[in-house]
Amino acid sequence: MLATGSQAFAESLSTSNTSDPIKALIKICEPPRTGHPPGEEPQNCYTRHLHELLRTQGPTIAMLTLYQLAGTSAGFGNSCHVTTHHLSEAMYARVGNVAEAMALCQEGCAYACQHAVLTAYLRQLPQGTPPDFERLCPQGQHGDGLTHWQCAHGAGHGLVHHFSDVQQALTACKEFSLPLGRKFCALGVFMERSFEIVRTQSPPSDPRHHLKLCTTVEPHLRSDCYYYFISLVSWASRGSVPAMFEACEALSDETKPGCYRGIGRTLLAQYVDREGEVIPACRSGKAVYAADCWLGFASNLATARGLDRGFTFCAKLPAEARIRCSKDLGVAIRLRWADSDRIAAECQKAGGSLYVRACIDVKLNAGEPIVRSP
Repeated sequence: MLATGSQAFAESLSTSNTSDPIKALIKICEPPRTGHPPGEEPQNCYTRHLHELLRTQGPTIAMLTLYQLAGTSAGFGNSCHVTTHHLSEAMYARVGNVAEAMALCQEGCAYACQHAVLTAYLRQLPQGTPPDFERLCPQGQHGDGLTHWQCAHGAGHGLVHHFSDVQQALTACKEFSLPLGRKFCALGVFMERSFEIVRTQSPPSDPRHHLKLCTTVEPHLRSDCYYYFISLVSWASRGSVPAMFEACEALSDETKPGCYRGIGRTLLAQYVDREGEVIPACRSGKAVYAADCWLGFASNLATARGLDRGFTFCAKLPAEARIRCSKDLGVAIRLRWADSDRIAAECQKAGGSLYVRACIDVKLNAGEPIVRSP
Protein backbone atom coordinates (compact mmCIF):
# COMPACT_ATOMS: atom_id res chain seq x y z
CA MET A 1 0.00 0.00 0.00
CA LEU A 2 1.25 3.48 -0.82
CA ALA A 3 2.22 5.76 2.03
CA THR A 4 -0.31 8.17 3.50
CA GLY A 5 2.00 11.05 2.52
CA SER A 6 1.47 10.23 -1.15
CA GLN A 7 -2.28 10.27 -0.69
CA ALA A 8 -2.17 13.57 1.18
CA PHE A 9 -0.07 15.17 -1.52
CA ALA A 10 -2.41 13.92 -4.23
CA GLU A 11 -5.43 15.28 -2.41
CA SER A 12 -3.74 18.66 -1.89
CA LEU A 13 -3.54 19.26 -5.63
CA SER A 14 -7.31 19.27 -5.94
CA THR A 15 -7.70 22.01 -3.29
CA SER A 16 -4.53 24.15 -3.60
CA ASN A 17 -2.67 26.31 -6.03
CA THR A 18 -0.33 23.93 -7.91
CA SER A 19 2.84 25.83 -7.01
CA ASP A 20 2.51 25.04 -3.29
CA PRO A 21 2.00 21.26 -3.72
CA ILE A 22 4.95 21.13 -6.12
CA LYS A 23 7.17 22.78 -3.52
CA ALA A 24 5.75 20.46 -0.88
CA LEU A 25 6.61 17.39 -2.94
CA ILE A 26 10.16 18.63 -3.49
CA LYS A 27 10.54 19.03 0.29
CA ILE A 28 9.21 15.50 0.82
CA CYS A 29 11.55 13.85 -1.68
CA GLU A 30 14.52 16.23 -1.27
CA PRO A 31 14.22 17.56 2.28
CA PRO A 32 16.84 20.20 3.13
CA ARG A 33 19.71 19.20 5.43
CA THR A 34 18.15 15.92 6.51
CA GLY A 35 18.69 14.13 3.21
CA HIS A 36 16.14 11.96 1.42
CA PRO A 37 13.59 9.82 3.30
CA PRO A 38 15.22 6.85 5.09
CA GLY A 39 15.75 3.96 2.72
CA GLU A 40 14.38 5.83 -0.29
CA GLU A 41 16.21 7.63 -3.09
CA PRO A 42 14.63 10.82 -4.50
CA GLN A 43 13.86 9.10 -7.81
CA ASN A 44 11.86 6.35 -6.05
CA CYS A 45 10.13 8.95 -3.89
CA TYR A 46 9.02 11.03 -6.87
CA THR A 47 7.93 7.94 -8.79
CA ARG A 48 5.84 6.72 -5.86
CA HIS A 49 4.08 10.05 -5.36
CA LEU A 50 3.43 10.59 -9.06
CA HIS A 51 1.89 7.14 -9.45
CA GLU A 52 -0.39 7.87 -6.51
CA LEU A 53 -1.32 11.15 -8.18
CA LEU A 54 -2.15 9.27 -11.38
CA ARG A 55 -4.37 6.91 -9.40
CA THR A 56 -6.25 9.55 -7.43
CA GLN A 57 -6.29 12.67 -9.64
CA GLY A 58 -6.02 11.20 -13.12
CA PRO A 59 -3.58 11.29 -16.06
CA THR A 60 -3.79 15.00 -16.91
CA ILE A 61 -2.88 16.28 -13.46
CA ALA A 62 -0.21 13.60 -13.00
CA MET A 63 1.57 14.48 -16.26
CA LEU A 64 1.29 18.24 -15.70
CA THR A 65 2.76 17.80 -12.23
CA LEU A 66 5.63 15.77 -13.63
CA TYR A 67 6.56 18.44 -16.15
CA GLN A 68 6.22 21.18 -13.53
CA LEU A 69 8.63 19.24 -11.33
CA ALA A 70 11.06 18.94 -14.23
CA GLY A 71 11.09 22.71 -14.59
CA THR A 72 11.40 23.38 -10.86
CA SER A 73 13.63 20.76 -9.24
CA ALA A 74 17.20 20.18 -10.40
CA GLY A 75 17.21 16.98 -8.37
CA PHE A 76 14.18 15.65 -10.21
CA GLY A 77 15.71 16.66 -13.53
CA ASN A 78 18.49 14.10 -13.11
CA SER A 79 15.95 11.24 -13.05
CA CYS A 80 13.29 12.91 -15.18
CA HIS A 81 13.68 10.68 -18.24
CA VAL A 82 13.48 7.39 -16.33
CA THR A 83 10.64 8.53 -14.07
CA THR A 84 8.65 9.80 -17.05
CA HIS A 85 9.06 6.44 -18.79
CA HIS A 86 7.52 4.61 -15.83
CA LEU A 87 4.71 7.08 -15.29
CA SER A 88 3.85 7.33 -18.99
CA GLU A 89 3.50 3.58 -19.37
CA ALA A 90 1.06 3.59 -16.46
CA MET A 91 -0.69 6.64 -17.91
CA TYR A 92 -1.18 4.90 -21.27
CA ALA A 93 -2.61 1.83 -19.52
CA ARG A 94 -5.04 4.13 -17.72
CA VAL A 95 -6.05 6.14 -20.81
CA GLY A 96 -6.22 3.17 -23.16
CA ASN A 97 -5.96 5.26 -26.33
CA VAL A 98 -2.65 6.04 -27.99
CA ALA A 99 -3.74 9.38 -29.50
CA GLU A 100 -5.11 10.65 -26.17
CA ALA A 101 -2.01 9.45 -24.34
CA MET A 102 0.32 11.14 -26.83
CA ALA A 103 -1.65 14.37 -26.42
CA LEU A 104 -0.66 14.39 -22.73
CA CYS A 105 3.04 14.14 -23.60
CA GLN A 106 5.19 17.25 -23.66
CA GLU A 107 8.70 17.80 -25.00
CA GLY A 108 10.32 17.78 -21.55
CA CYS A 109 12.38 14.98 -20.03
CA ALA A 110 13.96 14.18 -23.41
CA TYR A 111 10.65 13.04 -24.92
CA ALA A 112 10.45 10.04 -22.58
CA CYS A 113 6.64 10.14 -22.59
CA GLN A 114 6.41 9.69 -26.36
CA HIS A 115 8.96 6.87 -26.22
CA ALA A 116 7.11 5.03 -23.45
CA VAL A 117 3.62 5.41 -24.90
CA LEU A 118 4.63 4.22 -28.36
CA THR A 119 6.60 1.30 -26.97
CA ALA A 120 3.60 0.18 -24.92
CA TYR A 121 1.21 0.67 -27.84
CA LEU A 122 3.29 -1.23 -30.39
CA ARG A 123 3.99 -4.00 -27.91
CA GLN A 124 0.24 -4.62 -27.71
CA LEU A 125 -0.56 -4.10 -31.40
CA PRO A 126 -1.64 -7.45 -32.91
CA GLN A 127 0.81 -9.13 -35.25
CA GLY A 128 -0.08 -8.46 -38.86
CA THR A 129 -1.52 -5.03 -38.08
CA PRO A 130 0.80 -2.47 -39.70
CA PRO A 131 1.47 0.64 -37.59
CA ASP A 132 0.04 3.84 -39.04
CA PHE A 133 3.06 6.12 -38.61
CA GLU A 134 1.41 9.05 -40.41
CA ARG A 135 -1.22 9.09 -37.69
CA LEU A 136 1.07 8.19 -34.79
CA CYS A 137 3.88 10.56 -35.71
CA PRO A 138 2.52 13.45 -37.82
CA GLN A 139 5.17 15.81 -39.13
CA GLY A 140 3.31 18.83 -37.80
CA GLN A 141 2.91 22.32 -39.17
CA HIS A 142 5.95 24.08 -37.71
CA GLY A 143 8.66 22.63 -39.92
CA ASP A 144 11.07 21.87 -37.06
CA GLY A 145 10.07 18.20 -36.85
CA LEU A 146 11.41 17.81 -33.31
CA THR A 147 8.46 15.90 -31.93
CA HIS A 148 8.25 13.89 -35.15
CA TRP A 149 11.86 12.72 -34.88
CA GLN A 150 11.44 11.72 -31.24
CA CYS A 151 8.18 9.98 -32.07
CA ALA A 152 10.03 7.98 -34.72
CA HIS A 153 12.64 7.03 -32.12
CA GLY A 154 9.92 5.83 -29.75
CA ALA A 155 8.35 3.86 -32.58
CA GLY A 156 11.67 2.08 -33.11
CA HIS A 157 11.65 0.98 -29.47
CA GLY A 158 8.13 -0.38 -29.84
CA LEU A 159 8.76 -2.13 -33.15
CA VAL A 160 11.30 -4.41 -31.48
CA HIS A 161 8.49 -5.83 -29.35
CA HIS A 162 5.90 -5.77 -32.12
CA PHE A 163 7.97 -7.91 -34.48
CA SER A 164 10.44 -9.69 -32.15
CA ASP A 165 12.86 -9.46 -35.07
CA VAL A 166 15.35 -6.66 -35.69
CA GLN A 167 15.27 -6.95 -39.48
CA GLN A 168 11.49 -6.69 -39.62
CA ALA A 169 11.58 -3.73 -37.25
CA LEU A 170 14.17 -1.96 -39.42
CA THR A 171 12.09 -2.64 -42.52
CA ALA A 172 9.09 -1.04 -40.80
CA CYS A 173 11.23 2.03 -40.04
CA LYS A 174 11.42 2.63 -43.79
CA GLU A 175 7.75 3.63 -43.69
CA PHE A 176 8.85 7.02 -42.35
CA SER A 177 8.96 9.32 -45.34
CA LEU A 178 11.98 11.44 -44.32
CA PRO A 179 15.56 10.14 -43.92
CA LEU A 180 15.96 11.55 -40.42
CA GLY A 181 12.73 9.88 -39.33
CA ARG A 182 14.02 6.54 -40.62
CA LYS A 183 17.34 7.11 -38.84
CA PHE A 184 15.72 7.95 -35.50
CA CYS A 185 13.50 4.90 -35.82
CA ALA A 186 16.50 2.64 -36.46
CA LEU A 187 18.31 4.13 -33.47
CA GLY A 188 15.31 3.22 -31.33
CA VAL A 189 15.40 -0.34 -32.67
CA PHE A 190 19.08 -0.82 -31.81
CA MET A 191 18.74 0.82 -28.41
CA GLU A 192 15.72 -1.25 -27.37
CA ARG A 193 17.17 -4.51 -28.68
CA SER A 194 20.39 -4.00 -26.71
CA PHE A 195 18.33 -3.32 -23.56
CA GLU A 196 16.17 -6.38 -24.20
CA ILE A 197 19.19 -8.67 -24.53
CA VAL A 198 20.47 -7.61 -21.12
CA ARG A 199 17.01 -8.00 -19.57
CA THR A 200 16.21 -11.43 -20.98
CA GLN A 201 19.46 -13.29 -21.67
CA SER A 202 22.54 -14.50 -19.85
CA PRO A 203 25.96 -13.14 -20.87
CA PRO A 204 27.42 -15.26 -23.69
CA SER A 205 30.83 -16.91 -23.35
CA ASP A 206 32.08 -14.87 -26.32
CA PRO A 207 31.75 -11.17 -25.38
CA ARG A 208 31.55 -10.23 -29.07
CA HIS A 209 28.70 -12.63 -29.81
CA HIS A 210 25.94 -10.04 -30.14
CA LEU A 211 28.00 -7.78 -32.42
CA LYS A 212 27.31 -10.29 -35.19
CA LEU A 213 23.84 -8.79 -35.59
CA CYS A 214 25.38 -5.52 -36.73
CA THR A 215 27.04 -7.26 -39.68
CA THR A 216 23.62 -8.32 -40.96
CA VAL A 217 22.05 -4.84 -41.19
CA GLU A 218 22.39 -2.48 -44.13
CA PRO A 219 25.86 -0.86 -44.34
CA HIS A 220 24.63 2.67 -43.59
CA LEU A 221 23.12 1.41 -40.30
CA ARG A 222 26.07 -0.55 -38.97
CA SER A 223 27.83 2.33 -37.25
CA ASP A 224 24.66 3.13 -35.29
CA CYS A 225 24.23 -0.55 -34.46
CA TYR A 226 27.75 -0.80 -33.03
CA TYR A 227 27.18 2.41 -31.09
CA TYR A 228 24.57 0.65 -28.96
CA PHE A 229 25.77 -2.95 -29.13
CA ILE A 230 29.35 -2.34 -27.98
CA SER A 231 27.92 -2.01 -24.45
CA LEU A 232 26.99 -5.70 -24.70
CA VAL A 233 30.70 -6.52 -24.93
CA SER A 234 31.22 -4.77 -21.61
CA TRP A 235 28.21 -6.59 -20.15
CA ALA A 236 29.37 -10.00 -21.36
CA SER A 237 32.97 -9.42 -20.21
CA ARG A 238 31.91 -8.22 -16.75
CA GLY A 239 32.78 -4.60 -17.35
CA SER A 240 36.04 -5.01 -19.24
CA VAL A 241 36.96 -1.74 -20.95
CA PRO A 242 39.88 -3.30 -22.88
CA ALA A 243 37.44 -5.86 -24.33
CA MET A 244 35.40 -3.04 -25.86
CA PHE A 245 38.44 -1.42 -27.45
CA GLU A 246 39.60 -4.76 -28.84
CA ALA A 247 36.16 -5.39 -30.33
CA CYS A 248 36.08 -1.97 -31.99
CA GLU A 249 39.55 -2.47 -33.42
CA ALA A 250 38.38 -5.60 -35.22
CA LEU A 251 35.79 -3.63 -37.20
CA SER A 252 36.04 -1.86 -40.55
CA ASP A 253 37.34 1.71 -40.59
CA GLU A 254 33.96 3.16 -41.54
CA THR A 255 32.24 1.66 -38.48
CA LYS A 256 34.98 2.32 -35.90
CA PRO A 257 33.89 5.92 -35.13
CA GLY A 258 30.40 4.78 -34.16
CA CYS A 259 31.81 1.94 -32.11
CA TYR A 260 34.19 4.28 -30.25
CA ARG A 261 31.32 6.68 -29.58
CA GLY A 262 29.52 3.71 -28.09
CA ILE A 263 32.46 3.09 -25.76
CA GLY A 264 32.14 6.69 -24.55
CA ARG A 265 28.43 6.14 -23.99
CA THR A 266 29.12 2.96 -22.02
CA LEU A 267 31.77 4.67 -19.87
CA LEU A 268 29.20 7.22 -18.69
CA ALA A 269 27.93 4.97 -15.90
CA GLN A 270 31.43 4.51 -14.49
CA TYR A 271 32.75 8.05 -14.95
CA VAL A 272 29.65 10.27 -14.71
CA ASP A 273 31.09 12.07 -11.68
CA ARG A 274 34.74 11.63 -12.69
CA GLU A 275 34.72 12.93 -16.25
CA GLY A 276 38.34 14.03 -16.14
CA GLU A 277 39.36 10.37 -16.03
CA VAL A 278 37.52 9.64 -19.29
CA ILE A 279 40.09 11.56 -21.33
CA PRO A 280 42.96 9.11 -20.68
CA ALA A 281 40.53 6.15 -20.66
CA CYS A 282 39.43 6.92 -24.22
CA ARG A 283 43.08 6.93 -25.30
CA SER A 284 43.33 3.24 -24.37
CA GLY A 285 42.51 2.38 -27.97
CA LYS A 286 43.86 3.91 -31.16
CA ALA A 287 44.53 7.61 -30.63
CA VAL A 288 42.88 8.56 -33.93
CA TYR A 289 39.49 7.46 -32.54
CA ALA A 290 39.89 8.85 -29.02
CA ALA A 291 37.85 11.93 -29.94
CA ASP A 292 34.91 9.74 -30.97
CA CYS A 293 35.00 8.12 -27.55
CA TRP A 294 35.06 11.55 -25.86
CA LEU A 295 32.13 12.72 -27.98
CA GLY A 296 30.05 9.67 -27.09
CA PHE A 297 30.66 10.42 -23.44
CA ALA A 298 29.96 14.16 -23.77
CA SER A 299 26.65 13.84 -25.58
CA ASN A 300 25.32 11.30 -23.11
CA LEU A 301 26.64 13.29 -20.14
CA ALA A 302 24.66 16.27 -21.46
CA THR A 303 21.54 14.12 -21.73
CA ALA A 304 21.95 12.60 -18.27
CA ARG A 305 23.19 15.62 -16.29
CA GLY A 306 22.41 18.65 -18.43
CA LEU A 307 24.03 20.78 -21.11
CA ASP A 308 26.17 22.66 -18.60
CA ARG A 309 27.97 19.45 -17.65
CA GLY A 310 28.31 18.47 -21.28
CA PHE A 311 29.91 21.77 -22.29
CA THR A 312 32.17 21.69 -19.21
CA PHE A 313 33.50 18.35 -20.41
CA CYS A 314 33.88 19.65 -23.98
CA ALA A 315 36.08 22.45 -22.62
CA LYS A 316 38.57 19.86 -21.31
CA LEU A 317 39.22 18.48 -24.80
CA PRO A 318 41.86 19.47 -27.39
CA ALA A 319 40.72 22.28 -29.71
CA GLU A 320 39.66 20.17 -32.71
CA ALA A 321 37.77 17.69 -30.56
CA ARG A 322 36.17 20.57 -28.66
CA ILE A 323 34.79 21.98 -31.91
CA ARG A 324 33.29 18.61 -32.75
CA CYS A 325 31.94 18.34 -29.22
CA SER A 326 30.32 21.79 -29.52
CA LYS A 327 28.69 20.69 -32.77
CA ASP A 328 27.34 17.52 -31.17
CA LEU A 329 25.78 19.45 -28.33
CA GLY A 330 24.46 21.91 -30.89
CA VAL A 331 22.58 18.98 -32.44
CA ALA A 332 21.22 18.09 -29.00
CA ILE A 333 20.04 21.66 -28.56
CA ARG A 334 18.30 21.71 -31.95
CA LEU A 335 16.58 18.45 -31.09
CA ARG A 336 15.12 20.12 -28.01
CA TRP A 337 14.37 23.69 -29.11
CA ALA A 338 13.33 25.28 -32.40
CA ASP A 339 13.52 28.93 -31.35
CA SER A 340 16.69 30.51 -32.76
CA ASP A 341 17.15 32.83 -29.78
CA ARG A 342 16.93 29.91 -27.35
CA ILE A 343 19.39 27.91 -29.46
CA ALA A 344 21.84 30.83 -29.47
CA ALA A 345 21.47 31.30 -25.72
CA GLU A 346 22.11 27.62 -24.97
CA CYS A 347 25.11 27.55 -27.31
CA GLN A 348 26.72 30.38 -25.33
CA LYS A 349 27.53 27.66 -22.80
CA ALA A 350 30.13 26.36 -25.27
CA GLY A 351 32.43 29.22 -24.16
CA GLY A 352 34.60 31.06 -26.68
CA SER A 353 33.33 32.46 -29.96
CA LEU A 354 34.79 29.64 -32.09
CA TYR A 355 32.95 26.97 -30.12
CA VAL A 356 29.74 28.97 -29.77
CA ARG A 357 29.65 29.46 -33.52
CA ALA A 358 30.24 25.73 -34.12
CA CYS A 359 27.30 24.98 -31.85
CA ILE A 360 24.95 27.50 -33.47
CA ASP A 361 25.82 26.74 -37.09
CA VAL A 362 25.37 22.97 -36.94
CA LYS A 363 22.69 21.61 -39.30
CA LEU A 364 20.27 18.88 -38.35
CA ASN A 365 20.01 16.35 -41.16
CA ALA A 366 20.30 12.64 -41.72
CA GLY A 367 24.06 12.87 -42.18
CA GLU A 368 24.78 14.57 -38.87
CA PRO A 369 25.83 12.61 -35.79
CA ILE A 370 22.76 12.24 -33.60
CA VAL A 371 23.08 12.89 -29.89
CA ARG A 372 21.51 9.71 -28.60
CA SER A 373 19.94 8.86 -25.27
CA PRO A 374 22.05 7.03 -22.69
